[in-house]
Amino acid sequence: MTAAAVTLCVVSMVCSLLFSVIPGTRMKKTANFVLGIFIISALALPLTDALSTLRGSDDTTLSDEPTYNEDEYIDAVAQETSDNLVRALDNLLLNEGIEVNNIRLSLRVDEDFRIYVRRVVIYISEDMTDRQDKIESIIYRNLSKEAEIVVEE
Repeated sequence: MTAAAVTLCVVSMVCSLLFSVIPGTRMKKTANFVLGIFIISALALPLTDALSTLRGSDDTTLSDEPTYNEDEYIDAVAQETSDNLVRALDNLLLNEGIEVNNIRLSLRVDEDFRIYVRRVVIYISEDMTDRQDKIESIIYRNLSKEAEIVVEE
């Protein structure tokens, strides 16, 4: 930062000397403008160097390699998707007055990272057996999958 201060002082002195040597009012206005730009650029150069030093070296390049394990990331996204779908299905069923014991989803992620529902298993109690058709209808309408319904005792 000391070098920046020295550079600014030297540039200011040179500009002052040149300004005092230039004759005429009209030429002084033009010279004042040009020397002002020169001082600003002399000030900007050390500032940009200081900022790049604070940010890190410009020589570093970003790697194309991910900084995370892609398989773990895909699994986490699939799990979060599954959890969200289970909550949504549970709410849809509750809105219809259907209480389920558990909902299990099996998802598949293809090579293009699209997530598909492979299997839907709904666990219900015996008192909900009369609502099986309604459950299957809700699941098929929302996921385009046939639901497997397991009656628990």
